Amino acid sequence: MTLLASSAFHAFHQQPRVEYAHIQPGNKDTADDLVDAAFDYLAVTWPQVTALENPGL
Repeated sequence: MTLLASSAFHAFHQQPRVEYAHIQPGNKDTADDLVDAAFDYLAVTWPQVTALENPGL
């Protein structure tokens, strides 16, 4: 269930994050790399994130 939830979160949020990240470095490839790294970290820490009462804070 945790992997499924993490995958669903990634699928829903990945593209908007890439579009936002593209503004920062001004390069789509760099933005893709930054967002991929963030989601890789999130996937590893997903159990801790979902255990938080309010993970958005």
